[in-house]
Amino acid sequence: MKKNILYTVLKNKKKAVSGFTLAELLIVTVIVGILGIISMPKFYAQKETAKISEALSILSAIRQNERAYFLEKGSYKIIVPNANATDWGEIGMLDPSPDPPAGEFDYEFKSGEEGIYYAFATRTANNNYMGYAGKFVRVRDSDGKAVCSADTDHPLISDSACLQPWPS
Repeated sequence: MKKNILYTVLKNKKKAVSGFTLAELLIVTVIVGILGIISMPKFYAQKETAKISEALSILSAIRQNERAYFLEKGSYKIIVPNANATDWGEIGMLDPSPDPPAGEFDYEFKSGEEGIYYAFATRTANNNYMGYAGKFVRVRDSDGKAVCSADTDHPLISDSACLQPWPS
C-alpha cells in the first residue's frame, strides 16, 4: 500500500519548468540592441584611425624608398595617383593602393613649393567611409614632418601626427 501511495505522489508531482519567459528575452534583446547602437560610432572612428595609421606607415615607406632612389639616381621619382606597377617598382615598392574596392587611399609623390617633395595619401572616393573621401595627409620629404592643411586634412588625424618628425 505504501508503495502505491509513493508511486502516485511521485507520478503526480509537477516537473519544474525551466527557461526564460518571452518578456525576459525581449528585455535582454532590447538592452543588447541599445548597447550595440551606442558602441558602433566609436567602432567606426577606431577603424578609420587604424586606416590612417596604415596610410602614415605607407607614406613613411614611400619617403624612405624615394630617398634611396634619390641617392642612386640624383632625382626623385614623381608618382601620380593610379600609377602603374613599373613606377612603384622603380622605387622598390608594390603599388600600395590596389584596385577598388580594396584600396582605401590613393598614394602619390610629387613636388611642392621651393623644391620640397611630398608623399600624399588621399582617401579614395570609392571608399567614402564616413564622408572622408578626398581628405588627405602628406609627408614632407625635406624634414620628414607630416603636414595637415586646415581645410582638407582628415578629421581623425591628430595634431600630434602632423607635428612630429618622421623617422629617418
